[in-house]
Amino acid sequence: MVTETDRRRTAALWLFPLAALVSWTDLILVVPGWVLPHWVVGGALLLAAATVRVFRRRPAPARRGWQWAALALPALVAAVGAAIGGLGDLWAEYRVLDPARPDGCRARFVTPDKKGS
Repeated sequence: MVTETDRRRTAALWLFPLAALVSWTDLILVVPGWVLPHWVVGGALLLAAATVRVFRRRPAPARRGWQWAALALPALVAAVGAAIGGLGDLWAEYRVLDPARPDGCRARFVTPDKKGS
């Protein structure tokens, strides 16, 4: 029988590596009216994975070294990727294109000009 703890553990095992992968890509997520850069999506996945692991119903059993590393390493990679991506996009601006371009592109990165306007 699959318990709630098993489901949460499985979710965390998938969310941490997914957060690490997403936070190191150059992909963006376009939702109606919004453009979410990769570091925002990766950070949200990291937060979801951490929430799943922290708010469990029973205390965590003692972990072996490889089990701890299986969660800690992807979490660290995701956090570093989100931080670097956030710093890189500090003055970036994204715009949703409406209508989409003929090639299917729905968003555009706008480079701030040198005059600051």
